Amino acid sequence: MPDGFPSPQFRASRPRFVFLTAFAVLFALSICWAFSSPMMSVPDEPSHAIKAAAVARGQLTGTPNDVPGQSVVTVPEWVAEGHELTCSAFQPEVTPNCATIDIADSSRDTRTVTTAGNYNPIYYAVVGSASLIADGYLGLYAMRLMSALVSCIFLAAMFTAISQLRNHRWLIVAAATSVTPMVLYLNGSVNPNSLEFATTGAVFANLLLLLEKNGTPRVHPQTVIWITLGASMLANTKALSLLWLLIAVVTAFGIAGVSQIRQLLKSAWFWSGTAVIGIACGFALWWVATAGSLESPTFAGVGSSYLQGLQTMFDRTFDYANGLIGYFGWLDTPAPAGVLAFWAFLVGALIVTALALGSGRARWGLIFAIACFVVLPPILQAAVVTEQGYIWQGRYILALFVIVILSAGATLDRRFAGVGNSWEPNRLGAWIAVLATIAHAYAYIWVLRRYVIGLSDTAYWQDMFRVPAWQPPFGWVTWALIYVVVASCASLLIYRLVRGDESPPDMRPARKDVQEVT
Repeated sequence: MPDGFPSPQFRASRPRFVFLTAFAVLFALSICWAFSSPMMSVPDEPSHAIKAAAVARGQLTGTPNDVPGQSVVTVPEWVAEGHELTCSAFQPEVTPNCATIDIADSSRDTRTVTTAGNYNPIYYAVVGSASLIADGYLGLYAMRLMSALVSCIFLAAMFTAISQLRNHRWLIVAAATSVTPMVLYLNGSVNPNSLEFATTGAVFANLLLLLEKNGTPRVHPQTVIWITLGASMLANTKALSLLWLLIAVVTAFGIAGVSQIRQLLKSAWFWSGTAVIGIACGFALWWVATAGSLESPTFAGVGSSYLQGLQTMFDRTFDYANGLIGYFGWLDTPAPAGVLAFWAFLVGALIVTALALGSGRARWGLIFAIACFVVLPPILQAAVVTEQGYIWQGRYILALFVIVILSAGATLDRRFAGVGNSWEPNRLGAWIAVLATIAHAYAYIWVLRRYVIGLSDTAYWQDMFRVPAWQPPFGWVTWALIYVVVASCASLLIYRLVRGDESPPDMRPARKDVQEVT
């Protein structure tokens, strides 16, 4: 028997096992980031935390002030003081011990500002609920963990859906590749980009599963529920999330066969889920139109023309790749060059191989996703550059990133449908798993170094042990060891899942079905 998942008993419970395992691993890695990243060290985290606490207390928008995109809200003092913890922002050589205050446990209400006041309140209501049960640092960490919890649930749903597809080896590789250090870093913070990525991946993967196994009694209802939950949350995450949802749906339907789409359109479950999603999207559109979610404070470049913004953004297309792989702190700590090179290699190899070897509808779906990934950011940024300047960051298109990567995996799976294990170079897979573990660990410890001793010319690795200037709770060594162990387990599980039997024998497609899919 193959050494992935050998027993029939295991196969019967495989979706549950994959979900629980994926969730446990991803949540553990996110917890490491949540506790090892200094509080408020993630871009805009003070504003997001204040917004979350305000929404949990019934203030959906707050009171607008004179600065576009900025609102005044009333929150507990320990939340408002988060602004005072950003003294090391934009200064990678400065450690967080520069802060001159300590977060108080006082729940006394105070007025403060947030640049997220006009954002959709759904994500913030979920995360902010944690601020009602704890105060001070404990309350801030609780909000981080709540954000990580929700995001990891949807990421686990993505991996679970992929594992149930008839052919899924390359999709598993693609999904693992899409979970970059930046994704886990954002998971461990109060930032809606984490949920935006997770829900997009879950919706796309479950759509592929639904289109392939429409009508299967044990798969169909659960899959529709995951799509409905994921799409409803995604639509109400950020102002542009509705656009990412549309692209995910169009790409998934583009990859599927015509017969699969026709069969799906006959499903009552599908139309019931669609109705719920339609209501959620309607609320999201209403919020964007009435709350002014697209308004923003101004940045450099205000007054530039549309054409200037378009050209500048196209020139910077590859510069934003750092924000997809690892751009930590307040955009002051890029991941080490080796980590960026490794992920660039993996992503590039997946996409180029899929374009070169893929065929039919799957390849056209991938081409559509790539076109959106390249063209939409310049168009969207140029549309607001005159009034707001250059506001774009790489993390803003993490949702498009996961669609592109999963589309590449789906294209390769359809190309090699029915091909057995004999073609697969297992040694190459093992080495990639090892290198991925090293890359994740290196990026994590590099960020720890940035905060423990700072990235100055006079700070060396040994200083982290001898003279640490700052320490996370329980010490940086504790979290580094946990992270390395969990990342190693994650790579081993992915490797075994890829090598394992793709599906029970009676679920394998006949040659005629394979040709129809491709």
